[in-house]
This record gives sequence, C-alpha cells and structure tokens, in this order.
Amino acid sequence: MQWCPEGALKAKVSRVVPHEDEVRRLIAETLSVPVERVGTDASMDALPEWDSVGHVNLMMSIEQEWNLFLEVEDFAVLTSVPAILAYLARIER
Repeated sequence: MQWCPEGALKAKVSRVVPHEDEVRRLIAETLSVPVERVGTDASMDALPEWDSVGHVNLMMSIEQEWNLFLEVEDFAVLTSVPAILAYLARIER
C-alpha cells in the first residue's frame, strides 16, 4: 500500500447518499429549529436562522456527518436542501 495523507483513504470509501430526511434533520439540529420548519425545499432565503454564521456551522456539520471536506467554493452553492442532496449524490459517483 502506498502512503497517502490522512483522510485520502476515507475519500475512496463508498458512502451511502443520505436521505432527504437526514439532511433536513442535520439542518434543523445545526440551526436549532424544529425539523418541521425545514421543508424539502428549504433554503437560506426561507429560514432566518440560516444566516451566514448558521451557514458556516452547517457546512462544518455536513463535513462531520458525512466525513468529507468541502471546498470554500462549495459553500456558495450549498444553500438549499435540494442543492445539498444533489452535491452529496454527485460526490458518491
């Protein structure tokens, strides 16, 4: 086996694409809102708690929950439940 930086092997491990309910739950927990307020189309525009600080916290929660590293450029597009689900599905391929 060839040496590689910590985490590189983790990136090769197949992850299961999370279900919409898991993403909604994580958003609700991170933003401290009831999951019922995080709809299937929830976005930064729809939830006042999903402000810039909440967004950074959410990005860190996503990294921890699904053991991945988000690029800063990804932060700008991961602003809704559908965008997060699409991103997570894309990196699984």
